[in-house]
Amino acid sequence: MSMTMTMMMMMMMMMIMMMMMMMMMMMMMMMMMVVVMMMMMMMMMMMMMMMMMMMMMMMMMIDDDDDDDDDDDDDDDDDDDDDDDDDDDDDDDDDDDDDDDDDDGDDNDDDDGDDDDDDNDDDAAADDDGHHHFY
Repeated sequence: MSMTMTMMMMMMMMMIMMMMMMMMMMMMMMMMMVVVMMMMMMMMMMMMMMMMMMMMMMMMMIDDDDDDDDDDDDDDDDDDDDDDDDDDDDDDDDDDDDDDDDDDGDDNDDDDGDDDDDDNDDDAAADDDGHHHFY
């Protein structure tokens, strides 16, 4: 029974192939050769598109693995963030520089002390002569 089924299938395939060959022969007889070539080119293009789709699917599967590697690269970027923390330490050093600026403020206080001395000189001049003399 299976042999008869296979024979029937083979006969059907042969009949379809014969019909296709007859159609192609009729096309070649009735139409120009260029049109048949165009049909063949279209078939080739369809095959190429199918191959490209298969390749794209394969590439997508491979890209998924690459994405995991990209995640590892992101971890490396986190290490770069740690370097940024080191930069924050440099900012702390800048704060120390600000403390030095406070020392400069103390120098300004000393200048104010000199101004106080000038006021004392004016007071002394006023006490001695009753008039302000600027020496």
